Amino acid sequence: MNNAVRKKLRSTFYVTPLKGHEFEGVLLSTDREYHVFGNVKVYATEMPQSVDGDVYIERSNVAYMQLLVKREAQ
Repeated sequence: MNNAVRKKLRSTFYVTPLKGHEFEGVLLSTDREYHVFGNVKVYATEMPQSVDGDVYIERSNVAYMQLLVKREAQ
C-alpha cells in the first residue's frame, strides 16, 4: 500500500479518474482496492456539485490525485 497517500489522510485532494467526473474531497481512508473521500464536490458541470455521503473510488480508476494546499488570506 502507498504509505505516502496514507500519510495524507484528512487532507483534501483533487482527483482525476480514468472514467467518470473529476472531483475534490477529503481523503478519509485508503486500502488496497479503494480510496474513500468525504465532503466531495463533483465537477460534472461549470458549477461544482456537493455530494451527500462518502465517495468510494477504485484505486485502479485513479489517473492522478493532486493534494490541495489551502492558501492564507492576503
